Amino acid sequence: MIDTNKYEEMTWETPSDELEDAVENLLAEVKRLREKNKKQLDVLSTLDEMIRYGKDHVEMMKALEQGLDLPETW
Repeated sequence: MIDTNKYEEMTWETPSDELEDAVENLLAEVKRLREKNKKQLDVLSTLDEMIRYGKDHVEMMKALEQGLDLPETW
């Protein structure tokens, strides 16, 4: 995760090399967030399917934890 606050004060008068770096960093952050969002949507789809097929609560919690890379609690 990057600190986007430092980019908020940039203007078109900011030196071009700084703007290029900022754009590259922001695009990398967008890509990272898209991948994270896709992973979360996949987990939600899996849980939705598990609910429809009446899976055990413990199985659903395990799937949630594994899908979101959380430490296991079950």
